[in-house]
Amino acid sequence: MMPVGDNTALTIIPLADNKIFYYHGALQKALKENLYGITTFALSNGIGNIIRQKEIALDNNPKFTRKDLMLIRKPTMDARYQNIVAALDEVLINDLKHYAFVDIEPVEKETMQHLGIK
Repeated sequence: MMPVGDNTALTIIPLADNKIFYYHGALQKALKENLYGITTFALSNGIGNIIRQKEIALDNNPKFTRKDLMLIRKPTMDARYQNIVAALDEVLINDLKHYAFVDIEPVEKETMQHLGIK
């Protein structure tokens, strides 16, 4: 199994109201370097676009390629089942080789509350 480093990891947290909180790499570093945001499942400028931007950035990095991208999905209890499926669709659409569904961590919940994200 490949190590998931700050450069290759993209975490997405599906929320209520068809929104997604996302961050690149480790949460604390992403917060310090403004490598996080809120997006949607929209066809243009949605999470698919964020994934493709991450793939391009990895292709432009001498240490990695888009095949190294690790997409980590952490749905909240408020996320709709339809959005969980849509997140899985993005894996197929973008031909991602490394992905996982894991539970959201308390620090992520606290961070989103602090940022006013519901």
